[in-house]
Amino acid sequence: MDNAQPPLRSYVVVYLLLMVGLAATVGVAYVPLGRWNLPVALAIAFAKATLVVLVFMHVRYSPRLTWIAVFAGLVWLAIMLALMMADYATRIPTTTPALMGREE
Repeated sequence: MDNAQPPLRSYVVVYLLLMVGLAATVGVAYVPLGRWNLPVALAIAFAKATLVVLVFMHVRYSPRLTWIAVFAGLVWLAIMLALMMADYATRIPTTTPALMGREE
């Protein structure tokens, strides 16, 4: 089994990229993007998580079985998020409670 380790330079580069991602996350929090705030923040978070998993958790240099396990975890996460969003969609009120029973 090959225990290839990434060079120190890649750790430093990923650390700097994570710091840029942190600054981007804070910056997006203060920029009024309307409905795009959440998708942009989630995209930045996904990019940072991908960097951490690939480099710091050594998935990039792991055997294919590790990649399958990571993919299976992502599929399971997608299933759980889809079920959560389906449940949340059923709980959204169709009318505003303050206007219920009020005739105009």
